[in-house]
Amino acid sequence: MKLLLSFFLLISLASCMAHEPDIFILPDNFRGGILIIYNQKNGIAPQYHGKSRVYVIPKNGILKTQFLMDEDWKQLPQFYYVSINPQNEIRYVVDTKNTPKNEVIAYGNNSGTANKDFAGKKVVEFTMYFVGNNSEIDTAYNRMQEIDIASLGEE
Repeated sequence: MKLLLSFFLLISLASCMAHEPDIFILPDNFRGGILIIYNQKNGIAPQYHGKSRVYVIPKNGILKTQFLMDEDWKQLPQFYYVSINPQNEIRYVVDTKNTPKNEVIAYGNNSGTANKDFAGKKVVEFTMYFVGNNSEIDTAYNRMQEIDIASLGEE
C-alpha cells in the first residue's frame, strides 16, 4: 500500500512540475487580440527563456506554433513589448473590474478547441489573450469572436 501511495505521490508531483511558464513578446505598442494556435507542424519552432516558453507574437496577433497546448496553469503568463525587460512588461490581470479604464493590461487565457470536422476527430487547439485598455480589450474580444479558428489550423 505504501508503495502504491508513493507512486501516486510521485506522479502527482511530476505533473505539477510539468507546466512551463509562458512569456509573450509583443510588437511595440501592440493592442488587440492574441491567438495562439498549437501543434502546427509548419508553425514557429519552440523557443525558451530559461524554463519558460517564449511566444513571439506577430503584428496580426495570430501565432501558429509547434508547441503542444499546456493546459496546466501554475503561474501567470508574462507579457512584454519587444524584449524581455522589466521596463517593457505589461501587467497581467485576472479580472479587469478594478483596472483603471486607460491602463494597458494583458488579460485572458481563453483556451479551447475548434473542430475541423463534424466528428471532432480533427481539432485545432488554441488560447486567446487580449492586450490594451478596457475599451480596446472589449473591441479585440468582439473581433476574435468573428475569426474561424478551425480554418487557421493545418489539415
